[in-house]
Amino acid sequence: MAGPTLTTEYLESALRALDVLLKATRFYPPGHPALKTAVEQALLRFAPLLMGRESILFSVHKEGFRVDDTPVSSDRLVLKSFAVQLFARHVRSLMILADLSARDLHAFARTLAKEPVEIQEAGGAQGLLQAAGVSTIWINEIDLSSVLSRKEEIESHRPEETIGGGDETSPEAGMQEGAPVAAAPALPETRDLEALLRDLERTESDQHFAVLAQELQPALLAHLHDEGAHLVIRALQLMRRYGEDPKLSSSRRRTAQETLDTLGREDVFDFLIHCLCHNPDVRESRERLLSLIASFPGKIEAPLMRHLAGEGDAQARKVLGTALIRLGATAAPVLTDYLSDARWFVVRNVMVILGEIRDQQTTAQIVPLLNHEDIRVRRETLRALTKIGGRGAESNLIRILENDDAEMRRQAILSLGALKSALALPALTELASRKENKGVSQEERKEAIVALGQIGAAEALPCLGGILKRRRFWFGDSDEELREAAAAALGKICDERSLTLLRAAVDDRSPAVARAARLALNRLEKALNHAT
Repeated sequence: MAGPTLTTEYLESALRALDVLLKATRFYPPGHPALKTAVEQALLRFAPLLMGRESILFSVHKEGFRVDDTPVSSDRLVLKSFAVQLFARHVRSLMILADLSARDLHAFARTLAKEPVEIQEAGGAQGLLQAAGVSTIWINEIDLSSVLSRKEEIESHRPEETIGGGDETSPEAGMQEGAPVAAAPALPETRDLEALLRDLERTESDQHFAVLAQELQPALLAHLHDEGAHLVIRALQLMRRYGEDPKLSSSRRRTAQETLDTLGREDVFDFLIHCLCHNPDVRESRERLLSLIASFPGKIEAPLMRHLAGEGDAQARKVLGTALIRLGATAAPVLTDYLSDARWFVVRNVMVILGEIRDQQTTAQIVPLLNHEDIRVRRETLRALTKIGGRGAESNLIRILENDDAEMRRQAILSLGALKSALALPALTELASRKENKGVSQEERKEAIVALGQIGAAEALPCLGGILKRRRFWFGDSDEELREAAAAALGKICDERSLTLLRAAVDDRSPAVARAARLALNRLEKALNHAT
């Protein structure tokens, strides 16, 4: 007998019921009435899909679910988030058999509610289901005949009692064949979030506040959709504000902090990140949302980076980068894990963020990327080291001065000047004084002279003075250009010897050098007068 058409409405309804069951399992203790209600609702939602069929097979992707290669509501955030959670737990397909039971739904929800690492260490999701005697839900199995054969074996060895204390309920319970999904009872009702927030703000009793806070999680989870975004953000901001307010009692602050910590979970993070990047109604308050995201250090970095690595929109990538930068050094371990990513653009984006965070503890992980196969990554690595600074960064920038890549050498010279690196003085003075045809261009020598001026150390005076005094007729304009640069550099080194060198050069027979010397002398005299 052929089953009814697998409409999007039926499929969405069933998957959302599974998502609600997983959320309820994470929140409520075993035996709680809400768990039984969630299981019953899941059975009711799958009933019309399974009538007249042996099974239904969902394929699971980061982007959402598919049935027969047809996407199931790829634009629904809740289902996208659910798919991402399953995908992270190495679920690639989900087969539901016609005799789906409450017992198996309980066990499925308890298994998938575990953290991904815990599931993998225990042998994978399907292994855990099989160990629990689950026979009507199969993960990463697509051969129905093989599944049915193994199902008989599992059921023959399974004890008769049910798991979780719930009674067995047939998939068709409470539903006539062909009845539309709309006829099924609604999903478990939760407290109206807006009213709950009003009560939390108004109550004067710390005990009542704690009771209300316990209701917040299920109410908030029920609003993880675009229309509920403002209420979700308002709820999280309220808990953060109360957790930090010294005017409140320690009991209320502690309750708010614990509630916020409990709400710091994967599906909530995915929702906040979606709002940050793609919800136009929230963009006006993006700054507040960035501040809220920064309230979850040590927990939200991995979801942010996962979204950044897969984000196709340039503006969204920019705002995700901003969020990671706001988190600072706590984001560094997650970011450095992506430095080995095969996608050059992911590595480059990570390098930009690390450069803005400026955590010197990351220097050792960054340095190897100076030899990355992609020049764009190498350039960004050099920029990141410049922003991070410190002796480790300076030492590696100095090594680049001997690099075969002229562009990298020039960028390293500029970076060392910007860092005012005293450590680089010997290398830069040698480079500035190097003779022609010794593996260095005129432009590099000039940039080395400029860098010496930026560093402003008196140790560079003999080198710069020698270049300024040198007049070689046969080198013409190129020599004059270096002498001009030396005069300008001397004007930045606050030392009496600089004054002497520049005063001698103001009457130079080269008009360009004389002009550069006068400008530098004026600058230096003003600086010295200001200093005294």
